[in-house]
Amino acid sequence: RWCSSLSCKWSDGNPWYTDPMGQLWVQHCVPPQEQERMDSLGAAVMSKGNLALLAGVRTAALDMLIQQAVQENRSASRQDDGSAAPGTAGIAQAALYAATGSAVATGGICQLVMLGAGTDTRAWRLSWPPGFSIYEVDTPAVLGFKNEVLQQLKHRTVSSTSDGQSAVPRLQCTRRVGVVADASNPEELLPSLIAAGLDTSRTVLWFMEGFIGYITVAASNALFRALHLHSAPGSRVIMTAPAQPSQRQFAAYKDAAATTEQARPECGSSSDAGGVHSASAAAAEAGDTAATFAAPGTSKSDVDTAAPRLYHQTFEDATDTLARLSYAGWSDCHLISSEDLAPVFDVQPEDCQTLLMGTKL
Repeated sequence: RWCSSLSCKWSDGNPWYTDPMGQLWVQHCVPPQEQERMDSLGAAVMSKGNLALLAGVRTAALDMLIQQAVQENRSASRQDDGSAAPGTAGIAQAALYAATGSAVATGGICQLVMLGAGTDTRAWRLSWPPGFSIYEVDTPAVLGFKNEVLQQLKHRTVSSTSDGQSAVPRLQCTRRVGVVADASNPEELLPSLIAAGLDTSRTVLWFMEGFIGYITVAASNALFRALHLHSAPGSRVIMTAPAQPSQRQFAAYKDAAATTEQARPECGSSSDAGGVHSASAAAAEAGDTAATFAAPGTSKSDVDTAAPRLYHQTFEDATDTLARLSYAGWSDCHLISSEDLAPVFDVQPEDCQTLLMGTKL
């Protein structure tokens, strides 16, 4: 993601997004030799099939959808008459919002819950309305590591700056709360969120990037229903699609295929349209660093040999996931396919990952 922030740019030269906190994470956590390999990837980021490009498209698209939901479109470049300037983020935003149809009304969201937040840096790098709260849900190990690194970064940058001020980017939201909970278990998740301050009487955006494929269909069905039940009208869900059935060949769990098929409710038909189109997309969902950081010129066979297995529990077409979301009670469910995203970012469909959205009416 940080690699992509350096090289993915609009035609006017502005980056798709910036990630100064991500840069600090890389400098602090990644060995120097790996940082050099990441730097060497920069020139090849915009090449077809590069996982850093896929990560960049996914990040930029999700950023736009989140900002649309909270009515924060400050990143769009504007002309004097207020219209979007050609070749800028404004044009891309307009195209992406058109692809969402009526799925997301602009604005109104006042809190965000990230399921499987990991080292996400959106609390620092996106603009948020006054009073906005972000709840980052993950395991004790992940959140503990994140907090430890943040404290070390703060101490290190204060010590290294001439004025003694922290060089860590300022938190952009009013509240950022780490919530230790099993994000796949609603009976544990929801009480933990409420105890941390989540107000279920107010609108919330449930955000799942690279998450839903790691839990079973039965678990995600229960999660979709519970989130809908405990959301105020106007609340939304945005998530990335799981890997397609064709990616089962990379599965680490050999029973994942059976689990997927046995647990799916009778709520929709399968379709090949709109899913994750390539093995690289599925690998990106699983954080395939071997493929992502392969040096320019590395052959596909070398990457395939080095690539780790996909630790996914669910492999299904995005249309099936969308049908399950609707079956759980979410309305105006919408799929933004790889074909929808490709022209927005001037890339190929195989460099994009399908996104799904829904609203509680």
